[in-house]
Parts: sequence; C-alpha cells; structure tokens
Amino acid sequence: MQDNYIDSLLGNPPLSFVDRLREQFQERYNLIVHHEWMIDLLNSKLTFEQFEAFVSQESYIYDLLARKLISLALESTDDEYEDLMKVGFFLYSEGCENRKSLDTPQALLLSCPTEQYVATLNKVWRTSSTNNIQKLLTILSTLWIREGIHQLLNTESYRSQFPVWTDIMATVNPQEHIMKLSKMINQAFEELLEVESRSCAEAQQELEHLLSNLTQFELLIRNHAYQP
Repeated sequence: MQDNYIDSLLGNPPLSFVDRLREQFQERYNLIVHHEWMIDLLNSKLTFEQFEAFVSQESYIYDLLARKLISLALESTDDEYEDLMKVGFFLYSEGCENRKSLDTPQALLLSCPTEQYVATLNKVWRTSSTNNIQKLLTILSTLWIREGIHQLLNTESYRSQFPVWTDIMATVNPQEHIMKLSKMINQAFEELLEVESRSCAEAQQELEHLLSNLTQFELLIRNHAYQP
C-alpha cells in the first residue's frame, strides 16, 4: 500500500497484481534463466547428453501445458477463446521444435524432478477453483522463463553447439502471449476478491506458494540435466 501511495505521488501507475508477483520472484527467475546449464551452452561447453537431458523434459512440459490450455480454451467464453488457443498453439509449437532439435528420437523417460513437477501441474489443473488463476499462472510462469531465455540470447554473444534450439529461442518472443495472460489473470484476481471474503494478502499468499513450487521444480529439472 505504501509503495502504491508513493507511486501515485510520483505520477507512476501502481504495479498490477501480475507485475507485483513477477517483481517478487524476479531473482528466482534470474537463477533459472542464468543456470549453469545455460551458461555452458553459451560457452559451447554443454555436452549433447546434458542438452538432451533438459530439452527432452522441457518439450514434454510444453506439450502437457499446451494440451491443458487448449482444453481450457474450448470451455471458455468467446472473449478468451481466441487468446487462449493462440497461447496453447504457441506452447505446442515450442514442444515440437524442441523435439526436432534432438538427434536421437526415442521413448521419453521423465526424470524424477520432472515427474514431480508434472504431478504438481496435474493437481493444480485438476483441483484449482480460483477462477482459473492458478491454471493460467502455471502457463505464465513457463512463458516468463521462455522470455528470459529469449532476452539472454539476444544480449549475449555466443557460438551455439545446438543452433536449431538456440535459433528458435532467440527468434521467437512470447511477449504478446505474456501480455494476454497477464491481463486475464489481473482481471480474474480482481473478480476473485469481489466475490470471496478474503483479503488481497490471503489470496496472493496462495499464488505466491504456487509460484515458489513451480520455480523450484524448474531449478531441480535443470540441476538434474546438468549432472555430468
């Protein structure tokens, strides 16, 4: 509240709910984007085994979230249908492109961290009733990481050992999809506070806990893939 008051005095618009969440977890997202796995990739030190160990898991998660979001879009209002479908097809395309960058297509084995992450995602999508906010937040968190990788590849010089993957990451920016989802979540959060007898702090605490879990799994998946 004090920050919003100061912003109003300075003529700055107060941060939206989604912007506050991202700012709060920005350090965690920086750790994910600048993980040792990515640093070694930029310095041409990443082995193919390490590359495959992560990208194969990422492609599975993208595909899982794409299918869930497309299913949600089919149940949504006309106003949200088109935007949700676009984000869903973006995730599906990302999963397909990730698989193309792997030279040895084979039956995918999920790592232990990925299995736990998938179980968490499935639980959120199966049990969440908070106006789809938690469901959409699982997508938005993934896109924030994707955007961070895009920005990193466009600000750092590197000689990639895996040009198919890095070219896609560097070329395609998910910012448009992030803006659409952010708008939906902000609107849904305002509606949630109007119909439920909970304070903003109580509702936000649940979503902070979810983001904490999601980002922790992202780090664990990268740690597992980075093992020699």
